Order: sequence, then C-alpha cells, then structure tokens
Amino acid sequence: MKEVEFKTQKSFNEYVKKNILTPLIRDLADEIHKELYKYIEREWYENNAGYSSKSLRRGGSLNYFRTYSFLKSLIKTEVKYKGSDFSFKIHFDYNKMVVSPPWITSSGLVLNFGSRTSINNDTSYEGSSISRWLVQWIEEGQNSPIHSYSGIGMFEHMEDTLKQDLNSRVLAILNRYGVTAQKG
Repeated sequence: MKEVEFKTQKSFNEYVKKNILTPLIRDLADEIHKELYKYIEREWYENNAGYSSKSLRRGGSLNYFRTYSFLKSLIKTEVKYKGSDFSFKIHFDYNKMVVSPPWITSSGLVLNFGSRTSINNDTSYEGSSISRWLVQWIEEGQNSPIHSYSGIGMFEHMEDTLKQDLNSRVLAILNRYGVTAQKG
C-alpha cells in the first residue's frame, strides 16, 4: 500500500472521504441497487405480477414481448459528498423507458401489444407520459376494467430490507476493506 503523508487535518479528512468512505458508500449503493433490481426482476418479470404469458396469449400465440426497459431504467448515481454528508440516488430514468407502438396489420389484427402505451395506443395518461405512471402502477397496482393487477411494493420491500439489515451490510462492506467492526 502506498504511503501517504498529510500536512493538515483537512487534507487527511479529504483523503479519507475520497479514498475510503466514498468507495464504501459506493459499494453500499451498488448492493441496494442490485437488491432492488433483482426484486423487480423476480416480482414483476418472473412472477408476472402485471402480465402473465397466459393472460396475453390470443389464439395460442404470445401477443406481448418484454422489452425490459422499465427494469433497465433503474439507475444509480455516483456517490457525492458535501461536508460530512454522503449521498447517492437510485431512481427510474423515464427517458430510458422505450415507447413502442403495437404491431398491427393493415386489417387491424394486433400482432403484438405496444410498450409504454395504453390498449388504444395512447402514450400519455392524465397529461403525463405513461412511463412516469409505470413506477406508481407497478408499485401500487391498478384497477383497470381490462387488466387489473396488484402492485409489487418494491419501495416498501426495500425500506423493510434496509431497516432489517443495513448495519450488517455496512459491517460486511467494511470487512471486505479489511476493517473489523462490531455492532455496539
């Protein structure tokens, strides 16, 4: 390990923030992002909370294909610090949610449902892009006369998960960096 000399307390503090604490917080952000990503993937895409393959088959063929753009729109910002506060954000980037119209033949036969559009091909709802509504609908569910479903509670899940094991996650990350710490 490279030896570092500090002439002031301020230079030492900056070094610790930049070279020790920021990577630790970045690892924590990565773990939280990964946990949320896997939860959405499992509960929304694999368990088919919103759309099951069965409910979308018409005449034996699947009329819906996943783009995964909702899942891919989940992003994590870089760790920032100001004073003694560290922050990062995990959020959905609406611009990464692809809008694609349905595939309809000239005779009006729907070959594939659209993505980020309503059944009647609208790309907005109550004046906002459907992409912006998706987070709420997937979280809370919706009661449509055409296709209702329960939400997956992704934010509640993450809050509960972090309340239960945030300390153990931080301790595990510290351990990976060779720092032995114990709960007090």
